[in-house]
Amino acid sequence: MKLENRIRLCAGLTPAEEQLADYLLKHQEFLAGATIQALAAQTYLSASSIHRFCRKIGLKGFKDLKKEALLSLGEPEEAPVDINFPFAPEDSVRTVADNLFRLYHATLSDTLSYLEEERFQKTVRLLVQADCIDLYTHAHNSFPAGMFADRMISIGKHVRCPAGFYNQRATALSAGRRHAAVIISFSGRAFFIPSILPVLQKKGCRIILIGRAGLEKDYPHIRHFLAISDREHLKNRISQFSSHLSLQYLLDLLYCCIFQADYEKNMDFLSQHISFLDDRQL
Repeated sequence: MKLENRIRLCAGLTPAEEQLADYLLKHQEFLAGATIQALAAQTYLSASSIHRFCRKIGLKGFKDLKKEALLSLGEPEEAPVDINFPFAPEDSVRTVADNLFRLYHATLSDTLSYLEEERFQKTVRLLVQADCIDLYTHAHNSFPAGMFADRMISIGKHVRCPAGFYNQRATALSAGRRHAAVIISFSGRAFFIPSILPVLQKKGCRIILIGRAGLEKDYPHIRHFLAISDREHLKNRISQFSSHLSLQYLLDLLYCCIFQADYEKNMDFLSQHISFLDDRQL
């Protein structure tokens, strides 16, 4: 995760830590080559205070902080694009195309920066081991969720993607400890969540939440969380260009890693059944 994102998503920073964060973001070149003693002298803080700050933003210590700074410095700056309004009435087709391309690039870069490999691998293992995967979402997120379900079914996984309030409730009632429930909501405020979440928890179902970065703070009791880009406004936008693409990318990555977990077996399954799944005479 980018250093800027770690700091922005960290709640409960003290005034001194906020000043340290501001200094770090403005002086990443200094940080990349500095010792902790040099940083302490520049910020008038103790080394122990800097270590506490590192742990608070999810890093093990000062060495990891320097690594984050080096990674940030190595990324070329992109021209800014308005995620919510990426084109104006007078723009040419070429301008709209260029802006949309930069929106996609910024979104995918964001999503990749939020990827925490250890957390992601735990989620992959959970889904691989599950007897059944239930996907809960609605509206435009139903399309990438449906594509993910189709891909998982094509390698023999049992996946359900209920549409509508009644079907979601009925699916939750039939879930069990060997089920994995994937809840997809950019805002975390989807109308179906309050009704099905207590049921899934009571059933002992393993729950994965996918939503905008920082959403896990609203659901501290959900152990598995995957973040998508959070730049998009919840309402003030032309369309869900960014969140849709970010979710699609994350679900595609999940499928790839699940497939990879038993590559030969999944390749054999596809090879044996591809003619049945697709019987077009090509």
